Amino acid sequence: MNHLAPVTFVTGGSGGLGKSTTARAIAHALGLRRMRTVLIDGNPGQQSQRAFLKIRTGGLEDAALDSLPNALVMPGQTHAAYALLPGPVDPRRGDLVTLYGSAITALQTSCDIIIVDADRVDPTLWATPTTFAGGVMRPMIDLGLARMIFIIGSTGSQVDDGLDALAAIHQPQRVLALAQCGQLAKPRPEAGWRQVTAPVAHFGGTCQWDKTSTRMLDQGRSGYPAGQEPDWLVHACLWAGGRKADFMKGRKR
Repeated sequence: MNHLAPVTFVTGGSGGLGKSTTARAIAHALGLRRMRTVLIDGNPGQQSQRAFLKIRTGGLEDAALDSLPNALVMPGQTHAAYALLPGPVDPRRGDLVTLYGSAITALQTSCDIIIVDADRVDPTLWATPTTFAGGVMRPMIDLGLARMIFIIGSTGSQVDDGLDALAAIHQPQRVLALAQCGQLAKPRPEAGWRQVTAPVAHFGGTCQWDKTSTRMLDQGRSGYPAGQEPDWLVHACLWAGGRKADFMKGRKR
């Protein structure tokens, strides 16, 4: 029986929470541990990964032609420890749900782990099978074929939007929630987060922007050096299928 790479969708209930940055950091950390990692740009309208990595050619359409090697942008080109499957050149195509589903299924037999940078989720999108959330993520999550890392904002409507989306997903055993906190903001106590997310997700910690992560973005780097990842990122990598021994070895605290 062929090995099937675990699939993890990185998403959230609002925009601007750093979902794409988080997805890159997870993929890079896993790739540094010699796991053949593919990052899929699953936000066809925004395509943050294509923009960040300055990828100008290729796209999801190539994968639909059974030409995955041609569609993947390999680590030498991403200047990171993962390969990238860019989103479609035409984000308005009507067959995107089928294209993404077919590509994910095909890649599961040729790599070790798949991380999908997905668009946001809300109850309406989750209930609509023609959207990425309802047509790609939901079937795989509901059938136990994938996991999710869900980033939730720390203020006002971002908290409400996140909890509403998590309630609609309603797969607490398959969802890891990460709280996002701005560089100058004070993080909420993790005990409070665990209490409010307990009915709908596991809680994996608070991702707080700091000088290190800001410098990482400014310099165009995908992630942290091996052994220097913050605790929340290690937790996310283990949730996505990373090997605990690989992350504990040589870890600097």
